[in-house]
Amino acid sequence: MVVYKKSYGPKYHSFHYSGSSTTSNMMVSTVVPLDIYISIDASSEANQFNHDVLLKDITGDFTLDAADYPDYMGQSSGYSLTFFVQGIDEPTNTLFNNTVKISFFT
Repeated sequence: MVVYKKSYGPKYHSFHYSGSSTTSNMMVSTVVPLDIYISIDASSEANQFNHDVLLKDITGDFTLDAADYPDYMGQSSGYSLTFFVQGIDEPTNTLFNNTVKISFFT
């Protein structure tokens, strides 16, 4: 499954995986930097205040694989992911357009 999430300015996008597979992964593509919050348990809400893993300032094409984070993304309760698109240049107060392309695989 492929999802395109468009944004103008700062934006949060959340995803939940309720399976227990350590083979789940996603390929992500972005131009504007992202912060990624990961929490154990599909019913949790990963955010800047509540997360088990934080990946900051991610850009370009990358793969996020459950096998790389088995303690967090390989649990039987699943996991929750939130992407925060840093869609603003604060010194100039300029907002950016961005499209995050996310391809899910299991």
